[in-house]
Amino acid sequence: MTCEILEANFAFGPFPASPVASAVALEASTTEAAALAAIQSAWTMAETYTRRHFRPVTAGKVIVRTKGPTLWRWPGWPFPDAIAVDAYVQGSWQPYAVLYLADLGEVDLECFMTYRLQCGAVAAPVIKPNVTQAVRNLASYLMVQDPARREFKSQGAGDSNLTREGYMGPLYASGCGSLLASEVRL
Repeated sequence: MTCEILEANFAFGPFPASPVASAVALEASTTEAAALAAIQSAWTMAETYTRRHFRPVTAGKVIVRTKGPTLWRWPGWPFPDAIAVDAYVQGSWQPYAVLYLADLGEVDLECFMTYRLQCGAVAAPVIKPNVTQAVRNLASYLMVQDPARREFKSQGAGDSNLTREGYMGPLYASGCGSLLASEVRL
Protein backbone atom coordinates (compact mmCIF):
# COMPACT_ATOMS: atom_id res chain seq x y z
CA MET A 1 0.00 0.00 0.00
CA THR A 2 1.47 3.30 -1.04
CA CYS A 3 -0.74 5.49 1.11
CA GLU A 4 -2.70 5.38 4.36
CA ILE A 5 -5.61 7.46 5.55
CA LEU A 6 -4.83 9.00 8.92
CA GLU A 7 -8.14 10.81 9.37
CA ALA A 8 -11.38 11.17 7.44
CA ASN A 9 -14.17 13.51 8.54
CA PHE A 10 -17.32 14.23 6.58
CA ALA A 11 -20.25 16.44 7.53
CA PHE A 12 -23.46 15.18 5.97
CA GLY A 13 -26.82 16.71 5.27
CA PRO A 14 -30.08 14.94 6.14
CA PHE A 15 -30.88 11.34 5.23
CA PRO A 16 -33.15 10.79 2.22
CA ALA A 17 -36.88 11.00 3.00
CA SER A 18 -37.64 7.54 1.63
CA PRO A 19 -38.36 4.88 2.81
CA VAL A 20 -41.01 6.22 5.15
CA ALA A 21 -40.57 5.24 8.81
CA SER A 22 -44.29 4.58 9.35
CA ALA A 23 -44.35 1.94 6.59
CA VAL A 24 -41.28 0.15 7.95
CA ALA A 25 -42.69 0.35 11.49
CA LEU A 26 -45.94 -1.22 10.36
CA GLU A 27 -44.12 -3.98 8.50
CA ALA A 28 -41.81 -4.75 11.43
CA SER A 29 -44.49 -4.23 14.09
CA THR A 30 -42.50 -1.62 16.01
CA THR A 31 -42.53 2.10 16.77
CA GLU A 32 -41.84 4.82 14.22
CA ALA A 33 -38.88 6.08 16.28
CA ALA A 34 -37.25 2.63 16.22
CA ALA A 35 -37.99 2.30 12.50
CA LEU A 36 -36.45 5.72 11.81
CA ALA A 37 -33.29 4.69 13.67
CA ALA A 38 -33.14 1.44 11.67
CA ILE A 39 -33.63 3.33 8.40
CA GLN A 40 -30.80 5.73 9.24
CA SER A 41 -28.57 2.78 10.14
CA ALA A 42 -29.52 1.07 6.89
CA TRP A 43 -28.60 4.19 4.88
CA THR A 44 -25.21 4.31 6.63
CA MET A 45 -24.64 0.60 5.95
CA ALA A 46 -25.60 1.03 2.28
CA GLU A 47 -23.18 3.96 1.97
CA THR A 48 -20.37 1.95 3.54
CA TYR A 49 -21.10 -1.08 1.37
CA THR A 50 -21.27 0.81 -1.93
CA ARG A 51 -18.67 3.49 -1.10
CA ARG A 52 -21.19 6.09 -2.29
CA HIS A 53 -22.78 8.98 -0.45
CA PHE A 54 -26.56 9.05 -0.76
CA ARG A 55 -26.75 12.14 1.48
CA PRO A 56 -25.38 15.56 0.56
CA VAL A 57 -21.88 16.23 1.88
CA THR A 58 -21.58 19.70 3.40
CA ALA A 59 -17.81 19.44 4.05
CA GLY A 60 -15.12 16.81 3.94
CA LYS A 61 -11.55 16.48 5.16
CA VAL A 62 -9.12 13.61 4.66
CA ILE A 63 -5.53 13.42 5.89
CA VAL A 64 -3.37 11.03 3.87
CA ARG A 65 0.25 9.92 4.29
CA THR A 66 1.95 8.62 1.16
CA LYS A 67 4.75 6.07 1.02
CA GLY A 68 5.22 6.28 -2.71
CA PRO A 69 3.85 8.18 -5.70
CA THR A 70 0.20 7.31 -6.14
CA LEU A 71 -3.09 8.24 -7.74
CA TRP A 72 -5.30 8.35 -4.65
CA ARG A 73 -9.09 8.16 -5.02
CA TRP A 74 -11.38 10.39 -2.97
CA PRO A 75 -13.43 8.21 -0.58
CA GLY A 76 -17.04 8.26 -1.66
CA TRP A 77 -18.90 9.06 -4.84
CA PRO A 78 -20.08 11.58 -6.08
CA PHE A 79 -16.68 13.18 -6.17
CA PRO A 80 -16.26 16.90 -5.40
CA ASP A 81 -15.71 19.28 -8.29
CA ALA A 82 -12.62 20.72 -6.59
CA ILE A 83 -10.52 20.01 -3.54
CA ALA A 84 -8.09 22.13 -1.55
CA VAL A 85 -4.78 20.42 -0.85
CA ASP A 86 -2.33 21.31 1.91
CA ALA A 87 0.94 19.52 2.63
CA TYR A 88 2.52 19.23 6.07
CA VAL A 89 5.88 20.88 5.51
CA GLN A 90 8.30 22.08 8.22
CA GLY A 91 5.78 21.77 11.02
CA SER A 92 2.76 23.48 9.45
CA TRP A 93 0.10 23.02 6.76
CA GLN A 94 0.94 24.87 3.56
CA PRO A 95 -1.03 25.04 0.30
CA TYR A 96 0.25 22.53 -2.23
CA ALA A 97 -0.50 22.18 -5.94
CA VAL A 98 -1.47 18.70 -7.15
CA LEU A 99 -3.30 17.32 -10.16
CA TYR A 100 -6.94 16.44 -9.37
CA LEU A 101 -9.08 14.57 -11.89
CA ALA A 102 -12.61 15.45 -10.78
CA ASP A 103 -14.39 12.95 -13.05
CA LEU A 104 -12.41 10.07 -11.56
CA GLY A 105 -11.97 11.55 -8.08
CA GLU A 106 -8.24 10.86 -8.26
CA VAL A 107 -5.48 13.00 -6.82
CA ASP A 108 -1.87 12.65 -8.00
CA LEU A 109 0.19 12.64 -4.78
CA GLU A 110 3.95 12.61 -4.39
CA CYS A 111 5.73 10.19 -2.10
CA PHE A 112 6.73 10.53 1.54
CA MET A 113 4.44 13.42 2.37
CA THR A 114 1.37 14.04 4.51
CA TYR A 115 -1.53 15.78 2.80
CA ARG A 116 -4.74 17.39 4.02
CA LEU A 117 -7.43 17.27 1.33
CA GLN A 118 -10.64 19.25 1.86
CA CYS A 119 -13.82 19.69 -0.13
CA GLY A 120 -16.85 21.90 0.15
CA ALA A 121 -20.46 20.97 -0.49
CA VAL A 122 -21.22 18.02 -2.76
CA ALA A 123 -24.84 17.47 -3.78
CA ALA A 124 -26.44 14.09 -3.25
CA PRO A 125 -26.96 12.00 -6.39
CA VAL A 126 -30.35 10.97 -7.71
CA ILE A 127 -31.23 7.82 -5.77
CA LYS A 128 -32.41 4.89 -7.86
CA PRO A 129 -35.45 2.85 -6.78
CA ASN A 130 -33.33 -0.26 -6.19
CA VAL A 131 -31.29 1.62 -3.57
CA THR A 132 -34.40 2.82 -1.75
CA GLN A 133 -35.85 -0.71 -1.82
CA ALA A 134 -32.55 -2.12 -0.52
CA VAL A 135 -32.57 0.30 2.40
CA ARG A 136 -36.20 -0.56 3.16
CA ASN A 137 -35.42 -4.30 3.08
CA LEU A 138 -32.37 -3.86 5.29
CA ALA A 139 -34.20 -1.66 7.81
CA SER A 140 -37.06 -4.18 8.02
CA TYR A 141 -34.60 -7.04 8.43
CA LEU A 142 -32.75 -5.16 11.19
CA MET A 143 -36.02 -4.54 13.02
CA VAL A 144 -37.36 -8.09 12.70
CA GLN A 145 -34.04 -9.79 13.49
CA ASP A 146 -33.19 -7.55 16.45
CA PRO A 147 -31.84 -9.83 19.22
CA ALA A 148 -34.05 -8.08 21.80
CA ARG A 149 -37.12 -9.27 19.86
CA ARG A 150 -36.04 -12.91 19.71
CA GLU A 151 -35.50 -15.38 22.52
CA PHE A 152 -32.10 -16.88 23.16
CA LYS A 153 -30.95 -19.39 25.73
CA SER A 154 -27.54 -17.77 25.56
CA GLN A 155 -26.30 -14.77 23.71
CA GLY A 156 -22.78 -13.49 23.14
CA ALA A 157 -21.74 -10.03 22.09
CA GLY A 158 -19.36 -9.83 19.15
CA ASP A 159 -17.23 -7.04 17.86
CA SER A 160 -18.97 -4.58 15.60
CA ASN A 161 -17.15 -3.01 12.72
CA LEU A 162 -18.06 -0.65 9.92
CA THR A 163 -16.55 -2.56 7.03
CA ARG A 164 -18.13 -4.03 3.95
CA GLU A 165 -17.18 -7.52 5.14
CA GLY A 166 -18.81 -6.93 8.52
CA TYR A 167 -22.12 -6.16 6.82
CA MET A 168 -22.21 -9.17 4.51
CA GLY A 169 -24.55 -11.26 6.68
CA PRO A 170 -27.38 -8.74 7.07
CA LEU A 171 -26.91 -7.41 3.53
CA TYR A 172 -27.35 -10.79 1.89
CA ALA A 173 -29.96 -12.15 4.31
CA SER A 174 -32.17 -9.10 3.75
CA GLY A 175 -31.74 -9.11 -0.03
CA CYS A 176 -30.08 -5.71 0.19
CA GLY A 177 -26.76 -6.94 -1.22
CA SER A 178 -28.24 -8.13 -4.49
CA LEU A 179 -30.22 -4.89 -4.91
CA LEU A 180 -27.09 -2.80 -4.28
CA ALA A 181 -24.81 -4.96 -6.47
CA SER A 182 -25.13 -2.56 -9.40
CA GLU A 183 -24.18 0.36 -7.14
CA VAL A 184 -20.90 -1.08 -5.83
CA ARG A 185 -17.75 0.67 -7.00
CA LEU A 186 -14.45 -0.93 -6.15
